[in-house]
Order: sequence, then C-alpha cells, then structure tokens
Amino acid sequence: DRQTGLLRSAFYAFDSTGNGMITLDDLKNCLEKLGLQDEVPNLQQALEEIDIAGAGAISYTEFLAAALDHKTHLHEEACWTAFNVFEQDKNGCISQDELLRVTSGSSMSTASSLSSSSRSSATSVGIGRIDFKEFMTIVRETSRPRVRTW
Repeated sequence: DRQTGLLRSAFYAFDSTGNGMITLDDLKNCLEKLGLQDEVPNLQQALEEIDIAGAGAISYTEFLAAALDHKTHLHEEACWTAFNVFEQDKNGCISQDELLRVTSGSSMSTASSLSSSSRSSATSVGIGRIDFKEFMTIVRETSRPRVRTW
C-alpha cells in the first residue's frame, strides 16, 4: 500500500550504502543533509532502542516496527485527547451524562457506540461508565474497516 511504499522510500534514503541496514553513520549523514542533526541529541541511544536484534544497525523490519509503533502512539495520544473532551469531571471515567452533554445534537458513530456500551453492560468501572482502556477498545472496534460479504 501507499504508506508501506513511503516507509520503504524513507528507509532507503537513510540506508546510504544500500546494504539493507541503517547504521549510526547513515543516520548522522541523513540528518546532517536535512539540517536536523541537533534534533536527536542522543542518536546512538535512539538507534539502540530501535535495533531489537542488537546488530548495531537498523534492519528494514526494525525500521517498519518503529514507524508503526510511533503511529500507534500518536493514535493513542489523539484518543486520549478525545477521551478528555468527553470526560469532563476528571474522575477517569466517561459517564452517560458526560457523553450526552458532549454529543447532544451530534451523529457521531463512536459516541453512539460508547453510549450503548456503557448502558448495556457492566464495565470494569461500573454500569454506565467507561475508562480509557474501554474507550480505546470501542474506538478500535468502530474504526475497523467493514468487509462486505456479497
């Protein structure tokens, strides 16, 4: 897909020797070319965190895993922000009342799912309330692509 193609291009832009591994020197050279050498103060540590195999360099698989993990982290940060919009009394849970106050007049499908979920079953924080973990579960379920079976 398009995203994988962009990540592959980024990997090969860093892999200046074309050996399928991004070394510390590759990282330094690429960041210098972009004028970003000061943006990552401890480049060695960053490389070691991504280098799961301990080879001293980043493989394509490790590069993809790090990029996708970062994307997941950003998604969770966005969800945390959304959760806090709903969770107005700052007790760590969204109640049905909070949900209705925020979504009144809205046709948000996730809000509808949250409302039916919090009404219909006992959650780990009680009936009619959901915490962030449950919020994430509902967001993931409602954002999955629908598969047509016809």
